[in-house]
Amino acid sequence: METEETHVEEQLNVASYFLEHNMEAKGQRVAIYYDNLEYTYKDVLLLTNQMGNALKSLGVEPENRVYMVLSDSPEFVACYYAALKIGAIPSIGYTFFSPKDYQLELNNIRPKVVVANVEFIDRLRDAIRHCRYPKNLLLIGNSMPTLQKGEVDLSTRMNRADDSLEAEPTHKDDIAIWGFSGGTTGLRKIIPHRHYSLAFAYEAYNKIVRYTEEDIILPVPKLFFGYGRTGSILYPFRVGAAAVLFQERSTPERIFDFIEKYRPSILINTPTMIRKMLEVAKGRDFDLSCLRLTMSAGEALSAQLYHEWVNRFGSEIVDGVGSGELFYNFTLNIPGKVVPGSVGKPLPGYEVKIVDDEGHELPDGEVGVLIAKGGSAGTHYLRNYEKTKKTFRGEWVYTEDLFSKDRNGYLFFFGRRDDLLKVSGYFVSPTEIEACLGTHPDVALCAVVGVRDEDGLDKTKAFVVLRKGLTGSEAMADELKIYTKEKLSPHKYPRIIEFVSDLPMTRTGKVDRRKLKNQEKG
Repeated sequence: METEETHVEEQLNVASYFLEHNMEAKGQRVAIYYDNLEYTYKDVLLLTNQMGNALKSLGVEPENRVYMVLSDSPEFVACYYAALKIGAIPSIGYTFFSPKDYQLELNNIRPKVVVANVEFIDRLRDAIRHCRYPKNLLLIGNSMPTLQKGEVDLSTRMNRADDSLEAEPTHKDDIAIWGFSGGTTGLRKIIPHRHYSLAFAYEAYNKIVRYTEEDIILPVPKLFFGYGRTGSILYPFRVGAAAVLFQERSTPERIFDFIEKYRPSILINTPTMIRKMLEVAKGRDFDLSCLRLTMSAGEALSAQLYHEWVNRFGSEIVDGVGSGELFYNFTLNIPGKVVPGSVGKPLPGYEVKIVDDEGHELPDGEVGVLIAKGGSAGTHYLRNYEKTKKTFRGEWVYTEDLFSKDRNGYLFFFGRRDDLLKVSGYFVSPTEIEACLGTHPDVALCAVVGVRDEDGLDKTKAFVVLRKGLTGSEAMADELKIYTKEKLSPHKYPRIIEFVSDLPMTRTGKVDRRKLKNQEKG
C-alpha cells in the first residue's frame, strides 16, 4: 500500500533526496549545531562533496561498502551522505566495539575502506591485521600518528579535493545502505535497503511528525544507532531542519544543558534516559517548554513513565515501533492522540497483523506475533538464507515480537517471543510484569527474567530499583507481589524480588537481561 508521495522517478539517489532537496531555499539555514559552531546546509554540502571526491580518489566505486567508525560530528554527516552520493553503501560501526567485534564485522561487510576517528586507530589496526578487507583505513582528526601502509589522513585529502560533485545516477532499487538488526551480543545481522526504502519510510513517518524548517532536533542516542541517525540527520534534512550533535556520552545533565542552550523542538529519547532525566530533575527547575515532541523507541515505554514525564515537563511522548528489517518506524502514536502504553498504529503505507504460530490472524485483544509490510522492507539477511526465509515472506516481514491490538487498532508490546516463560503451566511475558511493576509509585526501574528453581522449573524474578530514599525489605517485596497479582492475572506475579541499586545496561543502552540471567547462574 504505497502513498502518492512515495511514487518517485526510477533514478533516485537519497543523498540528493534528503540533503540537496530545495538547497536554494535552505542553503543558508543551519543544518548542524556542533561544538559551539554552526554549519549551514551549504557548508554540509561542500563538506560532503569534498568527502565524496576524496573517497573516489581512493578507489571507492558504486556498490563498494564504506564502513564508518566515527563519533557524532559534521564529518560523520558528510561521510554518510558522501558514500550515498557516489553510489557506495555506508555501513555504521559502533565506536565502542572491541578489536574482535571489528574483526567479525569487517570480515562480514568486506568494505573497500574504513573511515574512522584517529582515536579508534589502535583497536581498528588490531582488527584489520586479521582481515582481508579493507584496502584503506581513512583517518580523521588531530594528532595523527605515523601512518602505516594503507592508512590515509583523510582530512588532508579532503582539503585538496574539489567541492563540487555530481550524484551517482542510482536506480531507486539499487542498494543504498546496509542496516543492522540485533548485535547486543555476537554478530549483527545485515539487511540491505534500497534507495526507495529510505524515501518511502520518510514520507510515511513525516505524515505524523510533520517536520518543519524551524525544527531543531536533539538526539539522545548517538548517530551510530539508526534511531538517532535517521531521526536527526536524515529525515529532518529533507525540509531544512537542524540537528544538535555532540561527541560526549549522553547523560541526563548534558541533555538538560543542551536543551537550555539550543531550545530544541524535538527530543529523540529512550525510556531509560526518560527515567534518568526524571530522577535528576527532582527538586530542580528545568524548562522544557521548547519541546513540541519527545520521541521514544528502543524499549517499551510504560504508561506510568509516560504520565510522569508529561506531568513533570509537559512535553508529549510519541512512542512507536521500528526495526532494522523495515528500516525505521512503521508504527507511531499520533501527537495529540497518544494512547499511553501503546506503540500507536501503523504509519500510512504500512499494514500489520497479529498472527499465531501458523500465520493465522488473531482477533483483537489476543497476543501473537507481529507481522508487517510496507515499501521500506529490506531485501534479505546477508549470508543468512535460512533466517531470510523465516523473516521475509513475500511482502510480509515476520518479526519475533509479541503484540496485541485493541479494537481501535492501537498496538501493545508484550516482549520477544523467545522471552516468554512458562510458569505453573501458563505462558508469562516478562515485559508485561515489568510494565505493571513500573506503575507502582515506589519503583524507579525494574527488569524481569526467568530463573530455574531447584526442581528445574521456570520462575519469574524481578530486579527492582526503588526510588531515592527507599530501602528494599521483605515487606516491600510482598507489597509488590500483591500489587501485581491485583493488577494482572494472579499467576503473573514475580515469584522472586531482589532489590538492587541499579540495572546493568548493554552497550546499546538497554537493560542487559542476559547479564541478569547469567548472574543467577553464577
